[in-house]
Amino acid sequence: MGLKESKKYAIGSIHENGGGKFEITDRWFDEETDTIMLKYKFLEGGKVEVNKEANVTASEWKWRKVRGLAGKASLVQTATIETGIIPKEEMEEKFTDLTERFDKGLKAIMENKSNILHLQESHDAQQKLLNEMMSVIKVQQKQIEALVNDRNIINKLLEKI
Repeated sequence: MGLKESKKYAIGSIHENGGGKFEITDRWFDEETDTIMLKYKFLEGGKVEVNKEANVTASEWKWRKVRGLAGKASLVQTATIETGIIPKEEMEEKFTDLTERFDKGLKAIMENKSNILHLQESHDAQQKLLNEMMSVIKVQQKQIEALVNDRNIINKLLEKI
């Protein structure tokens, strides 16, 4: 069984997990266990480890998830950051831009909250007015019923006269 070349785990590529940053030094297919294996060296300390590719992937994913970096867009950003393609200044600029966008979004949310509270107050006032009108209508309905009853009595009296 031939092993296809990996773009993600190419020899010399840099990755990071809970143990720190490491560089891939070798990748092969272990026929005894039917798994792809990785040999990598940590940049700090130079410790060399061998592990299954799936375990390394899971370890990286868990490390990114804990830091809120997991997801399709963040995978691209993380890969470019690890390989040093994006300069620090550009990342700071992006962070500043995201912070500003977050602040604008928060401001919009607060304005919407204010508008919602205003609408709630208006709704409550209209509900109160509606309840008062219903009370007046009930009183008027009783008065109308009394007038109709009185009219019926007058009509009966007139018939007897």
